[in-house]
This record gives sequence, C-alpha cells and structure tokens, in this order.
Amino acid sequence: MDHPQRSAMAWDDTSSAGFSDASVFQWTARLPSEWKHVNFEKEVANPKSRLRVLKRLIQLKTMHDVLFDGQTYLSKPVQNSFSLCRFWQNENVTNKEVFVLSVNFGSRPVNISIHDLPPFVYAQKHMNLDSQPNPYLEARILAVSSAVHPDSWYTQQKFNIASGQLELGVDQGILYRFYVT
Repeated sequence: MDHPQRSAMAWDDTSSAGFSDASVFQWTARLPSEWKHVNFEKEVANPKSRLRVLKRLIQLKTMHDVLFDGQTYLSKPVQNSFSLCRFWQNENVTNKEVFVLSVNFGSRPVNISIHDLPPFVYAQKHMNLDSQPNPYLEARILAVSSAVHPDSWYTQQKFNIASGQLELGVDQGILYRFYVT
C-alpha cells in the first residue's frame, strides 16, 4: 500500500474488520498489514495506545492556552532526539507554565539536554534555583508514548529538572510541565 496513513482503520480483528457482518469482506486487502493487532477495539482497550495518547494530547491542548498560542522553541536535534517547548513570553520574560515534549526516535537510549530551552535558561539566570526544596525544579509528566516502560516514566510522575538532562529509551517520548515565574 502506498499511503497506509490514508487507509481506513479497522474496527476490530474479525474477518470483516468490523465493517460488515459478511463472512467475505473485500476491503481487508486495503487495510494496513497490522490491522489485526492495531484496530479501534484494541486501541480503546489499551491505556497506552496511540489513540489514548492522542486523546490525552487533544484534551491538554483544550485545557492550556499556552499549547495553542504560546511561543514555540525547537531544540537542536541530537542523535535522533529533540525537545519541543511551548511557553508564554512577554518582553523577554518567561512566566507561568512551560510544556516540553522530549522524544527519542533513535535506536539507542539518549540523554536529552533541556539547557538550551528559553524557559530553562531564564530560570537559571533569574531565579534562586539553589534553594531546597525548589518547586521550580520539579516537572510533572502529563503524557508518555506507548513505547515508554512504566519503570522509567509514567503519567503524573514528578521529577527534578535541575540537571537539565533526562534519559529517554528507544522510541520514547514524554510530555511534561514545569513552572517559571
């Protein structure tokens, strides 16, 4: 199939892919090859499916204006990984919520640096990051890709971003939020 992204998604793994009660269904040849394993019924049932992650991202976008109207910064790609940052910036002052999507499309685990993200640079220059405990160094994970193992990252997990580094495994992505004032 030339463009699998333009094909129909099977409803289930039955012989007719959920489109018909007929025993013979002609359209299965036009479905992506993995339709028996990736179909709507299985995606809805799996809490880490691509469908569930997409629904969570859409929900977050409707709840947080910064994801729609904020400034965007794309980090330099390193070893098939990068971070995308959305934040508010007024007169070179970063404030409020900062959302970061860090992804690793590579075939090896990678340490991703967030040192070059403008909100992190601003926090290092203008905030007392040495005070302990420091709420500005705490990020919370909002969504993870289906390849993320729960032993490494999970939704609602809090983690410290003081080092400016985080490790992502193969084909992993996480969306997290921290605050800068």
